[in-house]
Amino acid sequence: MTKKHWWLENAPAIEWDWPMGVLFIALIMTVSVRLEMTRWADELGYVESITLAGAIVGWMLAISRFTAPVKRVIFLGYTIGYLPLALANMIQTESEPFLRMASLAGRITNSLQAFWYLQPVSDPLLFVSAIAILLWLTASICMVQLLRHRSIAKAILLPTVIILTIQYYDGLIGSRIWNLAVYFVLCLALVGRLNLGLARQEWVKQGVIAGTQLESDLSRFMVIFSLTLVMAVWLIPYPHEFSVLYLRGISAAKSGSTFIEKRLEDLFAALTPSVELSGTNRFPNAFGVGTQAPMGDEAVFRTFLGNASTPKYFSARIYDRYQSGKWVAQSGEKSTTVVDWNDNVNTQNTIEIAWVGDATGIAVVPLYTVGISREATIQKDGITIDAFPLQWDLAETVLAGEKFKAAYLQPAITQKILRESSTEYPEALALRLEMDRQALDPKLISLAEEITDGALTPYDQTAKITAYLRSKYVYSETVTAPPRGKDPVEWFLFENKSGFCNQFSSAEVLLLRAKGIPARLVLGFTKGEPAENGQKVFRQKNAHTWVQVYFSGVGWVNFEPTPNVDPIIYPSGETSVVAPPLIPLTGDFADREQNRGIDEEGAQPPDTLSWPSAVVWKWAGIILGVAAMIGGMYFYRKQIRKVAIKVPGMIVNQFESRGLEPPGWMVAFFGWLLVPAGSKKFAAINLSLTILTGRVQPSSTPQMRAKYLAELLPERKPEIIAIYEEHARIMFSRTGAVGSSTLAPARVLWAALRAKSRRWLYG
Repeated sequence: MTKKHWWLENAPAIEWDWPMGVLFIALIMTVSVRLEMTRWADELGYVESITLAGAIVGWMLAISRFTAPVKRVIFLGYTIGYLPLALANMIQTESEPFLRMASLAGRITNSLQAFWYLQPVSDPLLFVSAIAILLWLTASICMVQLLRHRSIAKAILLPTVIILTIQYYDGLIGSRIWNLAVYFVLCLALVGRLNLGLARQEWVKQGVIAGTQLESDLSRFMVIFSLTLVMAVWLIPYPHEFSVLYLRGISAAKSGSTFIEKRLEDLFAALTPSVELSGTNRFPNAFGVGTQAPMGDEAVFRTFLGNASTPKYFSARIYDRYQSGKWVAQSGEKSTTVVDWNDNVNTQNTIEIAWVGDATGIAVVPLYTVGISREATIQKDGITIDAFPLQWDLAETVLAGEKFKAAYLQPAITQKILRESSTEYPEALALRLEMDRQALDPKLISLAEEITDGALTPYDQTAKITAYLRSKYVYSETVTAPPRGKDPVEWFLFENKSGFCNQFSSAEVLLLRAKGIPARLVLGFTKGEPAENGQKVFRQKNAHTWVQVYFSGVGWVNFEPTPNVDPIIYPSGETSVVAPPLIPLTGDFADREQNRGIDEEGAQPPDTLSWPSAVVWKWAGIILGVAAMIGGMYFYRKQIRKVAIKVPGMIVNQFESRGLEPPGWMVAFFGWLLVPAGSKKFAAINLSLTILTGRVQPSSTPQMRAKYLAELLPERKPEIIAIYEEHARIMFSRTGAVGSSTLAPARVLWAALRAKSRRWLYG
């Protein structure tokens, strides 16, 4: 046979396996939908259509008869011609396609230039374009690998890496994780469909007529098995403590990577992270207002009382810049000059914090903390006189099970002091405040004026705004997402009028700025739950945001606008009360490591940081149940074998007695149960030959197969010969078989897998 045209292949076109193509499209679209669910950027919705187009192009190229060079040219043409137009659709400010493409190129160039000069990238278009190109290439190339080359590993490896990466960085909202379950069900179904197709090709070569009933049975079995396996894995409890050693390794590997982390933060600064706070990125550089409050019951930290009662609020990070629906952390002057623990621990209020959640590099401490018993770099506010740290960056990551102490002040703040504070702010703070106010929507300014009508001092204006939000808006753990392009705070204030702490705190900060009052947002925890021995446990659902307002001569003062949290009420101060200065002591922090996990008298606090009791009992039940099942199967294996043989036979007889054809897989399973144990061992030889050579010649005798496998695996020749001889005695001798080692088949299979792996890795 000769080619008719130079651009066509000499071989016939491949089989049109449309179920496999549909399964892969569903799989890759699951990845794209999971990305869009993160809401990292408004433009991510455009990525779905690009992904679908890439999968269709890959499908068409896979089943075509064009030669490989021609396919590459066609794919390059689609990439150059379609992708820029599709990406340009994200530019809604221009009407002409050419102007959209020019604007797209300009914005991407500006983002790359900012990244090159070590500046944060403020435009999400660079990330969206990059991820769109990645999914376009993944969808098209992996579809070709699946349909053309029947390579399941190459088809699902990259999509799996992408969706797991997305899940890692956006992984705590329960409703989103089911997308991952659907993905793995599709993966298993795709593997089964591919194996069925390969088996069908082999049946055709051998002249075996399988019929549609077998394919239908296998398809149903694949779906049921996939769903069962994924659900079983999903429901197995996982003790958090199993990951401690892994986290220690990650922490050690990340040492010295500060520059790389900073570069990645700059690259993705334009994205809007999920409101959920999880993992080592629990306190991100930026986070979105979001649509769902933290809901997890997993414990994050516990508190042990020192010589003070448990504080109500624990802060982690402060955010002062609001842009496009997200908050960006305030950066300050870094300093290692902090309070000396040994000199001041007896004169301050102290509390011990036991960390039980995922590793963190930022300490969670009470408000007005002046020192902690671990080495840390602090960030101070460089534009106000408030000397309390913005955050405590730990020199060494805190892992689950580790403890540290914190010393903090309890200033006596009164309404009288706050009302009498000056409205003269530091020059840098006043300039920043004016810039923030000019960026606000006029509707926000009008609403702030309306709320504070009649209030003369910044404190009274703040109190009115706080009371207005607590009384006029409804608390809700889930919020309807604002329309695309709509600011979430304005959506909350003027239309939706329900939300959780992020909405209330964000609204108060912006309304205060509209009145010319400095305000910022704090991320931390509150409303911990009482535990044994006077402890308190703070869970993921206790993550919270609140507001700090600056008062001259006093510092940053906390206010609570969220109605499901008790309000912060300051005493009137009409009696003679003098507030201590909000300026912490200074000194050098020494010998922190010796304080880790031990109180000042040397006593160890109650060790309650092992697994929660529910998890212990659950795992104990699982282990005992599995042990009992295995033991029962061992002692009653003969009876189990008899029942295992009878039950399938009874089912097959019921089918035949009613004139029905039993499923092929059931008949095959029944036949397998009737095979003697020695002959079952010989199946290891057949399977090993299939692994190493791809197939077993039907015409070859058992002796020929054993001899050939012994040549391929000389180190397992004794086991192979023993398995063959036992099989031969069963088949051809009346004296019965002398049993070979029960581990011989497993050893042969393991040797075959090792040999196959070496070939795959080293050729």
